[in-house]
Amino acid sequence: MNFSKLSCVTLVALGLAATNGCSKGSSSSEAPGASQGSEATPAEMPDHEMSNAFTDGQIAQVLTNVDEAEVQQAQLALTKTNNPQTRDFANMMIEQHTASKQQAAQLASQANINPTPSQIANKLQTETSKTLEKLNTADPSDFDEMYVKAQIAQHKEVLDLLNDKLIPAAKDPMLRRQLATTKAMVKHHIDAAEKIEI
Repeated sequence: MNFSKLSCVTLVALGLAATNGCSKGSSSSEAPGASQGSEATPAEMPDHEMSNAFTDGQIAQVLTNVDEAEVQQAQLALTKTNNPQTRDFANMMIEQHTASKQQAAQLASQANINPTPSQIANKLQTETSKTLEKLNTADPSDFDEMYVKAQIAQHKEVLDLLNDKLIPAAKDPMLRRQLATTKAMVKHHIDAAEKIEI
């Protein structure tokens, strides 16, 4: 009897076919995509695992989506609120996020960065669109509280995204400076929203 074949069959039966030269016998039992030495590409990786795989173009698209969403929600707030503090906050959102979007577009042009969609950019866009719909149909007596809570939650989510994914992944020096500016702005907006009296 061929002891090499016997050894290989025994190891497969024990679930250890990946060792001691039995790779041929184990290849058919491996799960798809689980072959040794291969790694998932960025397109296959979940967003929570791909912070360092983000391209500058994907980062630019996230920033654009955030700015656009904040402006849209603030514009809606101005049509629905009677609270002076909420109005002041909404006006600040429009002014500063509009400026942020313009700065990001100018930077992308100068650095030759093409905004590129990603799972996170699409997820943010979907979430903020749902929030806008809820705010649009909210009872007037509930609007201010809903808007301010949404602003705090959204800005905290963006702050985490900046710290955990976007800033570590950014390569272009100008983009990294823009992200630092955006981070400071987001922190300021959280502080301002938390001070609104409803």
